[in-house]
Amino acid sequence: MIKMKIRTIKELKGKIKDKKVLVRTDYNVPLKYKGKRIEIDDDFRIRISLETLKFLRREGARITIITHLGRPKGKDAKLSLEPIAKKLSKLLRTRVILIKDYSCIEEVLKWQTDEIILLENLRYNEGEEKNSKRFARKIAKHFDLFVFDAFSTAHRKHASTYQIPSMLKTYAGFRFVKEVQNLNKVLKTKKKIGLIIGGLKINTKIGLINNLADRSKSILIGGAMMFTFLKAQGKEIGKSIFKEDEIKTANKIIKNHEKKLVLPKDAVCALKREVKTKKQTRVFSTEEIPKNYIGLDIGPKTVKLFKEEIAKSKVIVWNGPLGYYENKLFVEGTAKIMRWLSKQKSYRLICGGDTATVVRKLKLDKKFDFVSSGGGASLFFLSGKKFPIMKFIEKQ
Repeated sequence: MIKMKIRTIKELKGKIKDKKVLVRTDYNVPLKYKGKRIEIDDDFRIRISLETLKFLRREGARITIITHLGRPKGKDAKLSLEPIAKKLSKLLRTRVILIKDYSCIEEVLKWQTDEIILLENLRYNEGEEKNSKRFARKIAKHFDLFVFDAFSTAHRKHASTYQIPSMLKTYAGFRFVKEVQNLNKVLKTKKKIGLIIGGLKINTKIGLINNLADRSKSILIGGAMMFTFLKAQGKEIGKSIFKEDEIKTANKIIKNHEKKLVLPKDAVCALKREVKTKKQTRVFSTEEIPKNYIGLDIGPKTVKLFKEEIAKSKVIVWNGPLGYYENKLFVEGTAKIMRWLSKQKSYRLICGGDTATVVRKLKLDKKFDFVSSGGGASLFFLSGKKFPIMKFIEKQ
């Protein structure tokens, strides 16, 4: 649990007119490619940064934004921030200037007034992920202070999330504060917690499970990882995806949390992942999935079981889709439970990039108490770990 004794941008009111403010956001958004055109598929992470940016603009700050996008190998043109600059310019109704050459920062800052500067993809430079002091200093030396609002990167020690805040006085942005406040509600609650865990990898969720298991009423397992658990139990899973190297981890969880662990009773299966009609799918018991079938979603009996279990808890934490949601035929289990859960009175927290994507596509995000922008960061936080960035924004 993070105590909220941190410096926030509220403290900057009336103090930053004409100050050169560097802002770390997370605009690592999904893209779609239409011929030579690159478009933003989901602008959620851009929109949640607007409150902080609008505040800084009202206070008269001269704003420069830094962010990363994807995992470019070198300067991959497909991962340029050009579409981000266009979208941000439209949302803020102001000119957003994309600077591709960092050596020009000082010159641009001389004539910048109401415009916003956006520096090109941080990960074009290997110094970002290598946590390079030299790379951080190259950027930081031009600014008066630093605002950190990229919650979803807070668990990383990169140049922009660790070295730059060590060089400039750092303040938390509004989104970062909201994330911490809402995740803290889970860590502080005395009510029973219901965990819904999906996705593929168990190892990325083990910290969350271990930290919250004692206060949990039930731990529901779905997604591809359910087949690792079923495999660990010696059940036939057909051609379903599972992680061989995580079977030992699954066995430990089964042993330590057997009374709380709830595994699917049935699964929606197909002969291949990319089927196009419901006629190509079958529902089988998870006791024995035919050898030539792939499990791709939780089945109707499991949906009913999960609802019954979720209803026993007053705080719900959901990380990871329960099926192969990229194919609309296998998002049904996740969608049915989300629609039902959106009407419940419990405190309901969605965390994880894919889970958040599904809830937004179903247009249910406003019906949940909070939808976190962080996948790995949320899991890190709910595991009880302290973000590296806290060293620089905590009040002494």
